[in-house]
Amino acid sequence: MGYLAGHVAVVTGAGRGLGRAIAQALAQEGATIALVARSRVELESVRDELTSLGAKSLVLAGDLVDSTFRESLISQIEAQLGPVDILVNNAGIAPSAPLEKTTDEFFERCMKLNVQVPFALCRSVVPGMKARGRGRIINVASTASLKGFSYTSAYVTSKHALLGLTRALATELLKKGITVNAVCPGFADTQIAVEAAQNIAATTGRTLAEAHENLATDGSLGRLIKPIEVARAVMLFVGPDSDAMTGVALPVAGDAL
Repeated sequence: MGYLAGHVAVVTGAGRGLGRAIAQALAQEGATIALVARSRVELESVRDELTSLGAKSLVLAGDLVDSTFRESLISQIEAQLGPVDILVNNAGIAPSAPLEKTTDEFFERCMKLNVQVPFALCRSVVPGMKARGRGRIINVASTASLKGFSYTSAYVTSKHALLGLTRALATELLKKGITVNAVCPGFADTQIAVEAAQNIAATTGRTLAEAHENLATDGSLGRLIKPIEVARAVMLFVGPDSDAMTGVALPVAGDAL
């Protein structure tokens, strides 16, 4: 049995990409996983993978921007699996547009999913974590939480805010046995990178292959980040000797930014 046996973890955006890899890594160490995303089909596929690893999991399909779904989420999980020990706020969107084409609706959707949802879920799990004297919260931010990028003003703003939330909660919860950290990946080999390449191709006239190559070579590694690399970074913050790590913004990008 792994060191997370008996622990319940919530992973948002768990149906694919980074969330899927994070859920698998947690399950391999024995955690019970609540899988949250919009697509039930994708979540059920991940659940089947975790079952093959011998892990118990629960599928909760819905839109986290919907306050009705979000507000009942943690209570549903705790009723069916038990108290939440680990929260991984991974769900997010990475839209891009020039500033003058970034509408209020565009900006608000980005802020809601990338900032308001993690804030609300932290608020839901922290009282129970305080009562038990232990908890782990990991926010999947981005290198966009550490520096600016062109044509992504809404996204960069949201990820800077998510890192601010991480640091504020880390300070507030320092003596409560709860750590709060951020993992900050560069462009990863996920559907978001595919969508970003499509957007670049559409707006610049480049071919899709050229746009993908641009993303792959943008960072110092000269390639896209692998989801498993992000998952391993998350696991650093839930290990048995992780009590002293809090308020950290850990780049997974080939450089320290």
